[in-house]
Amino acid sequence: MNDLVIKNNHLTLSVAPDVGASVRSFTYQRQGTTYNVFRNSGQASSVNDMSCFALAPFASRVQHGKFEWNSRDVQLAANFPPELHALHGFGWQRPWQVKSHSESAIDLRLEHASGDWPWDFVVELRYELIGLRLDMTLTTTNLSDAEMPSGLGLHPFFDIDDNTKVRVDAPKMWQMNEQVLPVGFTQSPAALLTELGANANELVVDNVLINDSDRHEIVWHDRGFKADLRSAGCPYTVLYRPEDGQFFCIEPISHCANALTMGREEALNHGVKPLLRGESHTISQSIVLSDLVTN
Repeated sequence: MNDLVIKNNHLTLSVAPDVGASVRSFTYQRQGTTYNVFRNSGQASSVNDMSCFALAPFASRVQHGKFEWNSRDVQLAANFPPELHALHGFGWQRPWQVKSHSESAIDLRLEHASGDWPWDFVVELRYELIGLRLDMTLTTTNLSDAEMPSGLGLHPFFDIDDNTKVRVDAPKMWQMNEQVLPVGFTQSPAALLTELGANANELVVDNVLINDSDRHEIVWHDRGFKADLRSAGCPYTVLYRPEDGQFFCIEPISHCANALTMGREEALNHGVKPLLRGESHTISQSIVLSDLVTN
């Protein structure tokens, strides 16, 4: 299937339904120049190289892919070798169906019949451009008779340069072990909390922030604009940038890493949503662009 494109006078978004419903590019046309907001994945055929994808039916890691829910034992495959754990659900690794496509919005759908993940469900993803804003909305609905645990997330890869700053409203974050599993709490890097923010290309990070609010910010000083990031239904945010990465991920997620392996009540306290048959769970992220004010 060919990529789908939505655009307006300033923003253009290209989506690949067959590649995990992922975004191939997201650009901003400003004063005669086209800028990458997300990294541009070019002609990539692997979702690993795309610029944004959805996380469902869970986000982040499940240790060794093993958990128990209401006395049902679940064993998921390690789906991202050499990663030892199940990662980000599996919606990002499957082709999606197109529900609708207009000039400003794309609606996609993925149906899952029970298997390793022993619940039937459907997940729907909507991309919509409104002025200088991109809205991404992700909804899962349980189609099984049994209660299903639900976790959701979005995984954008923001393009960065030598003068890109990141600012967050999250003074605390989970401390991670060598397998990127949470083991306790620590303070977020101080520069992230300042008015100016931290240099994105100097951070090497893979941590889950505990949000104080639903808003974070990324600023491209040399390009003259910024993005205000607003999420709903996501008390946690993953920051990810590997060494030498030319991108910075700011990922809203509905539950903390490895939450499914906790006891049921603890998992619910850390964001996992229990869905009875026919019940739905929704998260969203809005990326609102604006020009920097110069004195």
